[in-house]
Amino acid sequence: MEHCAVVQPTLQHILRDSWPTDLSSSHLKIGFDPEFAEDLDHARRLDPGSLRHFFQKVLGHPVHIEFALLDHPVRWSRKAVDPSAAATENTGGENAPFDSKSAGLNPQAWLRNQTVREVLEVFHGDIVEIQP
Repeated sequence: MEHCAVVQPTLQHILRDSWPTDLSSSHLKIGFDPEFAEDLDHARRLDPGSLRHFFQKVLGHPVHIEFALLDHPVRWSRKAVDPSAAATENTGGENAPFDSKSAGLNPQAWLRNQTVREVLEVFHGDIVEIQP
């Protein structure tokens, strides 16, 4: 969020009430709870170039950003894994390549991925569910 304030000062406030709803190597979908529809409108008016630059810096590669209004509020589980703990438990070493197939549905394994940890940090999120 500190990087966010430098690249686009209003982005920090707007993304505070948003959630990553879809992430692939080339696409990031950011969802807003229905009660924050006004923030969604603000997000859509942001400079797309600055936004892409910000997420490219955070994720380490270019990504298409899409904003959407969710049908219902997100309910996060507090039983989720702590990203900082998973980073220190990385038994494969910090330089070990991440493999999504071997990670499967294990949240600890997914938290070994630097990009996943960075997205969770930006959105102050937790891994709640991993879908195949």
